[in-house]
Amino acid sequence: MALNVNSLEGNEIADDYVRKSVPQGRWSDTWYVFKSNFMKLVLINIFVLITFAPGIAVMIFRSAYIQMLGEVYPFNSSILFPFYGDVTGLAERLTLSADILFYAALIVAGFIASIGLSGATYSIRKLINTHGEFSIKSFFHGIKACYTNTVFPVTIFMLFL
Repeated sequence: MALNVNSLEGNEIADDYVRKSVPQGRWSDTWYVFKSNFMKLVLINIFVLITFAPGIAVMIFRSAYIQMLGEVYPFNSSILFPFYGDVTGLAERLTLSADILFYAALIVAGFIASIGLSGATYSIRKLINTHGEFSIKSFFHGIKACYTNTVFPVTIFMLFL
């Protein structure tokens, strides 16, 4: 039995924008959208980078915190410093306590990063499907429409990290 797919009706792909046909193929069409809308893609990536900034800051502060602890705590003894007791495992314990603190903050930063991911995925999908129709408003509409679908996988990823 032959079935004509174009005659099927339904809302399987219910988008809030109108898709345009792909005359050449997916790869050439995507390359055309990339070439013609490069600045729009740069703008989307800047928005995503802004939402990733708390996560990047947490990782930078973690490294600085561990380095600062290495300079403050007595990991060596000499004539100028008094004798400290057994410090076996002190460096590892300090690193573990810093990891617990900063990776918990990284989970919270993942909630903020999922805002940018949800807006970017919606915007880029719309940009490709409509051949370049993009506005800043659609980025924020993507946040509203896709945040709940994005926050769960990002949270699971951050928990396993």
